[in-house]
Amino acid sequence: MILYFKDKINKLSFLGLLLLFITQTSCKKDIDTAGYDIIGQGKDLNVKYTDTFLVEAYTVQMDTLATHRQSYYMLGAMNDLDFGTTKAHVITEFNLPGGASSFTFGGVNAKIDSVVLQLPFATSKSYYGNTGTTQEIQVFRLTDTLSFDSVYYCTRVPKFIDDLNFTTVWSNKFNFTDSLTFKLGSKSETIVPHVRIKMNDNYKDLFKTLDVNNKLNSIDFKKQFNGIYIKSAAEPLSNEGAIGYFNLYANSTNTQAGIAVYYNDSLKVVFPINYGAESRYNQFEHTNIPANRIQVLLPKDSTKIVNGIPDTVSAYLQGAFGTKIRLNLPTIFELLKKHPNVLINGAELVVPIASGSDAGNYNAPSQLFLTSSDSLGRNSYLYQKDLLLEAVNYSGGGFLGGRKEYRFNFARTIAYLYDQYKQGRNINYGFNIVVPADNPVSAARAIINTKKGSGIKLNLTYTVTK
Repeated sequence: MILYFKDKINKLSFLGLLLLFITQTSCKKDIDTAGYDIIGQGKDLNVKYTDTFLVEAYTVQMDTLATHRQSYYMLGAMNDLDFGTTKAHVITEFNLPGGASSFTFGGVNAKIDSVVLQLPFATSKSYYGNTGTTQEIQVFRLTDTLSFDSVYYCTRVPKFIDDLNFTTVWSNKFNFTDSLTFKLGSKSETIVPHVRIKMNDNYKDLFKTLDVNNKLNSIDFKKQFNGIYIKSAAEPLSNEGAIGYFNLYANSTNTQAGIAVYYNDSLKVVFPINYGAESRYNQFEHTNIPANRIQVLLPKDSTKIVNGIPDTVSAYLQGAFGTKIRLNLPTIFELLKKHPNVLINGAELVVPIASGSDAGNYNAPSQLFLTSSDSLGRNSYLYQKDLLLEAVNYSGGGFLGGRKEYRFNFARTIAYLYDQYKQGRNINYGFNIVVPADNPVSAARAIINTKKGSGIKLNLTYTVTK
């Protein structure tokens, strides 16, 4: 790009155009040096670049997650050699058909033919793992009373009736591509790909009894039928199994999410899981976890210790309430101490995955989040909110497949830490790298390269002013 200026353009206009040029150009260039090659050409600006900050990265248990307001819900079981067995269960209640205040099958003369649980997949690609493995799903009737206004966390185990009268077992493979067509009297209906579980015959009696006793109304229905516990019960072999993502919000475009009741030979109605009306949440379970997944950092030499053996090669990330990476920048203020008037031009965290770790069924997560931390290491957005939250479209974190890495831009956060430090407030509690719990929902995992020289590093471009 070549810029021409008339003699009468004042210095302020020139600087404005220069900043625009810098911004537009730096957005398009490789940012290994965070703009140094552009800004650094101005000798008087004294722009410098460094990537020598000490970065401590190690694996810890993920914070407990609230899962009652998810866009999609996970269900299934998988056994990853590097992370152990992960199971995702769903707990949900139901509404009356169409959200009506009351419903009837026809009273004592009605005949309930069958009761079927329908769980639509979010998309044809909504899974993680090996879909060729047989899944086993058990469905139990809840004794818990759920409340839409309550917060439900992923570790909460519900109370349920564990007997054969209201237990249904489904054993099959997830089929994400084939829709099903059914004949209902003279009409046919086609249902999108979904998990279809024919419920125990006692549910036929349950719905008939509710109808005869006039309990199919908005006041009594949820009191008489609390909902169900959809439990993943498979025990897949190593590197087998998968987690599916399900759209459990019934609406005008997703009419099949819920319990379908077929009655009077040719009729059908769905008791839906409605968005904004029913409680539902995910419960996650992790077992057979390899002993080296949770790491301890020794303060003296910043070495990760796993079972008494130093580990300086990798750290581990997993969705579905798995693990996160604690990230410490213990030397971040050394630059400020040396140059009190330093200005941060760019700050970029480069997070490469371990070579070959995304092979086979275990693709790297499409997105990672970088959060600030409180003094106890928990995920926190406190001072990021002060910065109007460095949104995903600014901070990055998407997987760069060609480079096999993630990159985070957080110059404003570093600048904020510096500003607070100059005011006598050290809030450098570190950061956390996490797999998103939602938007996108993900059970994916990643093994991150933390080896010195080729692993995680911080690129910083700064200007030293006089």
